[in-house]
Amino acid sequence: MVLGGKDGNALIWSTVGKFTRCLGIFRHPKPVMNIHLQDMRVLTGCMDGKMRIWNLLTGDCLRLLRGNSRSEPIYHMWPVGDTR
Repeated sequence: MVLGGKDGNALIWSTVGKFTRCLGIFRHPKPVMNIHLQDMRVLTGCMDGKMRIWNLLTGDCLRLLRGNSRSEPIYHMWPVGDTR
């Protein structure tokens, strides 16, 4: 499970047991507005106007994409196709 918040972090939580183990953190400069899981990738949209593609296992940011020319917040996204 991946949860994002106003603190700019997206946290990966174990879904085994009582959900007490945080497995990793994806750090962002501003609040995380949305999250999408696709294969072993985590896609995040941020208030800084950028979308990020993360490797779920390593926590590495694989791609940083600007959502629009004015860096407006990414409120919604709908990934289609391959995110590699």
